[in-house]
Amino acid sequence: MPRPGVLLVDRHIEKNGGTSFRQVLLSAERAGRCMYWGFSQKSAPWKLVIEQMRSLRNDSQLPHLCIEAHNYIDYGGLPWSSRLAQLQSIRAQWASTSVPMQVLLHVRFREPLHFYISFYTWIVAPRQVTRNSTMGHNFTEWLAATPNLQAEILLNSKAALTAAYGGLTDADRRAWQERWPDKSDHNASGRAAEVWETLAAYDVIGTTERYDECVGCAVCTAPFRMLIPAPRVWQINIIGPPQTWLGI
Repeated sequence: MPRPGVLLVDRHIEKNGGTSFRQVLLSAERAGRCMYWGFSQKSAPWKLVIEQMRSLRNDSQLPHLCIEAHNYIDYGGLPWSSRLAQLQSIRAQWASTSVPMQVLLHVRFREPLHFYISFYTWIVAPRQVTRNSTMGHNFTEWLAATPNLQAEILLNSKAALTAAYGGLTDADRRAWQERWPDKSDHNASGRAAEVWETLAAYDVIGTTERYDECVGCAVCTAPFRMLIPAPRVWQINIIGPPQTWLGI
């Protein structure tokens, strides 16, 4: 029986500590504990990797693969929602065929107002200086045209580009607003139902405000603790993120 394999997938939503978590994965790679693949995965290589993953047997030499799913994950005709379904299918296949691959799907969210401010000051405000006729004149104008940013990025990574670069009346942004039609209760919308269904696929849903605990939950449980290259004591307090932290 080969030693267990590892597939860790970090869904990196902008301004949620993804760059810091990347350093955890890169440190693990430098120590020979996994292969890091990120921060983008285009459709063609993704399909090849999925085919190889499906071909694994219980007597195969199993990989240790850490994926940072951040950019180019909704391009090339293979959106992230389909990729997430593939990962769930492969996990079920491995379980049914006794392939000792351990899978962990991981995502973090930030308190909504803090997230909006961080995203705005990072990339929107500088563009408003030169493009205020299309991107708005201030934070509140941009905010009003950008509903439920974290939730929308969770479902479609392209939303980050629309929020960062798109004009307030662009077609992509108008379509985005139409996906959240009930401003009085966004949880009543079909888009919110998609968010909750998507979240059910993840094993660890953390908060950026409690980043250390989140990372500890993600990689310090067997067999993922083998990915940490240097000794560190984690005090883990597992809590579920408040529903409002998704911004819906």
